[in-house]
Amino acid sequence: MDTSEAVVGGSKKLELSLVAWIFTSFAIVTVFGKIYTTTFVLRRPAWDDLMIFLSLLASIVASGLIQASVDLGLGKHTADVQSQPGGLAGMVMTKKLQVLGYPFNILAYSLPNLAILVLIERLVGHTETVSRTILRGVVVVQLILAFVSVIIIFVQCKPVIG
Repeated sequence: MDTSEAVVGGSKKLELSLVAWIFTSFAIVTVFGKIYTTTFVLRRPAWDDLMIFLSLLASIVASGLIQASVDLGLGKHTADVQSQPGGLAGMVMTKKLQVLGYPFNILAYSLPNLAILVLIERLVGHTETVSRTILRGVVVVQLILAFVSVIIIFVQCKPVIG
């Protein structure tokens, strides 16, 4: 995409792609650094590493769906997209991709909270305190709310995406 399109047409395609892939790249480097350290340096991989890795996979899928949506016209004015051949079909597919990407975004942001809880549990040991019970409760509530929000998004689709 040339920069004249971004300025004249008001397109945000480049910005959407850059934000998605720059942050995903940071996540890839960080997660592989953590996994390398716990697996090869400390030689103590644990469940939190798996959860962080699954979160990274969800983030990569979400970024891929964002990129596919951008390629179909996400980030451009509706009139510009509609004026292109197949523009309306592209807009419909973009909306479908956004809805399909929602669970992956939720997973990408929810699993690290669970991983942090597992890491804290591993570091602190098997002691029962009020703060640990509260932390567990907060994580459980967050996971329930994330799950419910995904269900609500798909229940609202008429017909269900397919």
